[in-house]
Amino acid sequence: MPFQAPHKPLPSNKSLKQKQKQKQKQKQKQKQLQEQNKHEKMKPAL
Repeated sequence: MPFQAPHKPLPSNKSLKQKQKQKQKQKQKQKQLQEQNKHEKMKPAL
């Protein structure tokens, strides 16, 4: 995490957790897309 200047109020744990959840969701979506792409490439072209 980047260093936060002391005069800035730190984000609450709640918002931090929400951000982490969003990041995880995005990662899962990317993984799913990658898996789909792999399967598409593996399929023999009809």
